[in-house]
Amino acid sequence: MNIDRDMLLTAGLCHDVGKPYEYNREKQKEWREAPEQCGNPALRHTLYGVYVALAVGLPEEIAHVCGCHSPEGELVQRSLLATIIHHADKAAWRILGCHDRWIFPAV
Repeated sequence: MNIDRDMLLTAGLCHDVGKPYEYNREKQKEWREAPEQCGNPALRHTLYGVYVALAVGLPEEIAHVCGCHSPEGELVQRSLLATIIHHADKAAWRILGCHDRWIFPAV
């Protein structure tokens, strides 16, 4: 099976495009204070990443990687790109020693 290297690099660079939303300190405070209104978090970075990717016109394959590279991807059939990025992302967290905790402290 051939892998498009440009798509793989794009997926690697864009898979966490939704992180600023999930780790926004003001949003985290809102979610903690009223989780019954929007959940906690209201959207994880994966779902927001799908929105951002599609909104700026990235290919659907990249949006799929944004949405499925984290545990949410266990609920769907991951594409080859999403599988590669999932394992690379998981390995990076383990290398950093942060696989069992948040790397960004809550406010």
